[in-house]
Amino acid sequence: MSSARNTRIFGTKTTADAKEGGTLTVATFTHQLLVVRDVNASIVFYTTFCGLSVLHTRRRTDRGQSVAWLGSEAASARIVLASGPDYEAPVGPYGHLGISCHTVDEYSALLRTAQKAARVERGPASQPWPICDWFSMLDPDGNRVEISFGQDADPSSDDSEVSEDE
Repeated sequence: MSSARNTRIFGTKTTADAKEGGTLTVATFTHQLLVVRDVNASIVFYTTFCGLSVLHTRRRTDRGQSVAWLGSEAASARIVLASGPDYEAPVGPYGHLGISCHTVDEYSALLRTAQKAARVERGPASQPWPICDWFSMLDPDGNRVEISFGQDADPSSDDSEVSEDE
């Protein structure tokens, strides 16, 4: 699909494929699954430092696997944590999960909590939109998690060009 051109970045998106001449509508992003070594340690990290809540847990005894869905009332996307023998290397070094706070007070509270626990890996920093205020941490498995405030969840609402660096 190298000939595909994205005409909208987030939410429902239309992709025009020059080769086939048609369009494809893709549904909203729902979750990111991370294979982790210890679901409970990851639950503590994401609830303490990212403001997420446990939405669902289950144990797959046939696979020796624990699964947990985390999220918030305000967000449609979820993080799914799954343990088991198929542990994978962490997302990175540039790849990361991005979590945006709805208020500067939420952002400041998470930043203070992370700083007190010496969890801040990069930042805090303030940059022009669409980056805005952010800091990052590593979860128990080394996955980078970026906490931000001011990032528009839908950059396509801005008429500016998206740079090739993003």
